[in-house]
Amino acid sequence: MEVTHLLNADDTMVFCEAEQEQICYLRVILVIFEACSRLKINWRKSNIFPVKEVQQIQPLADILRCRIEDLPIIYLGMPLNANHKAVNIWDGIIEKSQKRLALWKSQYLSLGGRVVLINVVLDSLPTYVMCLFPIPSEVVKILDKLRRDFLWQGSKIEKSFNLVKWSAVQQSKSFGGLGVRNLKLYDKSLLIKWLWRFTQANQSLWREIILHKYGPEGQSWLMLNILQTCLAVGSEEEEAKAKKYGGEQSQPASGGPFGRS
Repeated sequence: MEVTHLLNADDTMVFCEAEQEQICYLRVILVIFEACSRLKINWRKSNIFPVKEVQQIQPLADILRCRIEDLPIIYLGMPLNANHKAVNIWDGIIEKSQKRLALWKSQYLSLGGRVVLINVVLDSLPTYVMCLFPIPSEVVKILDKLRRDFLWQGSKIEKSFNLVKWSAVQQSKSFGGLGVRNLKLYDKSLLIKWLWRFTQANQSLWREIILHKYGPEGQSWLMLNILQTCLAVGSEEEEAKAKKYGGEQSQPASGGPFGRS
């Protein structure tokens, strides 16, 4: 299976060999496209990205009159060709969180106001990247510390004490917590959703690529076993939570560390 090009909004990605003949053909096709459609290609904003080591890349870029860039890059907020376990791909998320906190700490906010900002803004910042990448434990610790310090310290300069365990803060409001997201569990749920999408998106290109690379269902890997494992993990977590809060049929907490919600 070969993917020659991808179209996304007003961007076009073309995949070809690092050969002068193919680059010349590509240049001719694009020039003909300009003449037929009367649309102008912005060559200054066009880039050529060599994959692995490419000899004499500069003459190929001169043919297309474009710039040479290196992978990985950030495209539409998502890192391309990056190591999915790398910590540096989360630097932008951490920086955004710190900037938001710097602005909020200059204002007087009540505890309830800080909880709302954490749940609505800070918890949603890493969601886009977590849809595709597993969040490292180091990043979770950094983001949890930022959220925890903002919750208990607010705009105070001196360090404040944590009145309640962070695990209790992350409990649902129905169980007496504040509903602050557990980023690790939230990330797992977003990644597991791709299994459901795999069974539904029968005509999707990404599904065809996975089947072509790893083989059809029932041969090199079993989707049914993966789904059963995910369901088993989910049921075990719910059962453990039910036992923790009073039996298999757990009732919403009437109090908890923060009182009735």
